[in-house]
Amino acid sequence: MKKIFGILIIFLTLYLTGCEKEKEEEKEVITELGFTEKCAYEEGNPWLYYFCISYTKDENGNFTIPSYYDFNGVDMAKKLNNDDFCMETFDVNTGEKLYEMKVEQQILLYYRPADEDVEKIHDYFEEKRFERSITLEDLKDLELSYVNKDIIVDLFNKALDSTEPTLGKYLTIPFQSSYDKRVNNGVLKVGYILDYGHIKFLKIDFLYDEINIHLSDLIANNQATSERQSDYEHILELSDLIISNQSFKETLDYQGKTFDFNEIYSLLNQIEE
Repeated sequence: MKKIFGILIIFLTLYLTGCEKEKEEEKEVITELGFTEKCAYEEGNPWLYYFCISYTKDENGNFTIPSYYDFNGVDMAKKLNNDDFCMETFDVNTGEKLYEMKVEQQILLYYRPADEDVEKIHDYFEEKRFERSITLEDLKDLELSYVNKDIIVDLFNKALDSTEPTLGKYLTIPFQSSYDKRVNNGVLKVGYILDYGHIKFLKIDFLYDEINIHLSDLIANNQATSERQSDYEHILELSDLIISNQSFKETLDYQGKTFDFNEIYSLLNQIEE
């Protein structure tokens, strides 16, 4: 099943990075592909969870037939140990496991404590093929060790009720990526998620060398100094501005107190290069 996920990610990336037509032509290409997708998201710490339902056309040409269920999560700030993320490879003929390969993408599917749960969730929904809202009772036979079932129910129902997405401007870059940059007193981290070319989520964080703690965790634990609090508030302001205007090029009239905000702008500029 992990191989299927990998093929789907590669396929979507190739499609999105190769599409440089005008909006009307892009819409036509998606129609020709024969599927559309509806997603819902929930932000936590460190995971941003999502559930996407893909649809194919019915006999009337409408996208109403569920064809693929994808539950996953992304650690956009890369707070977790990268050694815990790996992808298994298998012999295509025998199905025998060959070896594990470390990956840079910190997604739930490749996270050792959770990878089996992600596979079970996918297989369960492929078997049940729900076309209605669900409750915890519907998942009573799904045994999980890491993922909270409440998150699955909430995200599935929200995805089911969401509208078919329109196309945004960022169709030529990967739908998800994370960037790190070492500066003089720590590591700046920027991660994003796109939804059909729209900036859906943006995560900006800073890992301080002297205390080895992320700025967002200092805020969550009420341990931030006034200077760090100010930096965090302006990070949120910048993130809101970028999502509101759908542009990674936005800036603030603020230099930063515990690190240089120009370093953030430098990382954001890399996204569009």
